[in-house]
Amino acid sequence: MTFSGFPPSALRLYEDLATDNDKEAWRLRHRERYERDVRAPMDELAAELGTFFEEWAGPAGVHVLGPVRDTRMSHDKSPYKTYQGAYLDLLPCLGLWVHLDRHGLYASGRWYPYAGAEVARYRAAVEEEDG
Repeated sequence: MTFSGFPPSALRLYEDLATDNDKEAWRLRHRERYERDVRAPMDELAAELGTFFEEWAGPAGVHVLGPVRDTRMSHDKSPYKTYQGAYLDLLPCLGLWVHLDRHGLYASGRWYPYAGAEVARYRAAVEEEDG
C-alpha cells in the first residue's frame, strides 16, 4: 500500500468533532468517516515511514494512536481526540511525531529524556552551543 495523502474530508471530520464530541455522535456519525478518511491513510503513512526508518528504529514500526481520549488525568473530559497522532521511536529517547487535525498535518522530532542526568547533559550541550 502506498500513502496517497489525506482527503480534505479528514480535516472536516475534526472540525465536526470539535463541535460535536460525544459518544453517541461519534458512533453514529463520525466512526465510519474516521476509519476511511483518517485511520486508513494514517496506517498507510505509518507503514511507509516504518519502512523508511527501519534501519534506525528496527521492526517495531510506527505506532498509530487510537481516537479515544484518556480522560483519567485530563481536564478535558471530551471522549475523543480532535487529532490523529502517530510516533516512531528511533532511539530510547529520540523519536518522530506526526499529527493530523483540523488545521492540517504537522510533523516534528521529539526528544524524551528519561532521567535527570540526561536532562542536565542536554542543557549543558545547548548552553555550550549558544555560548
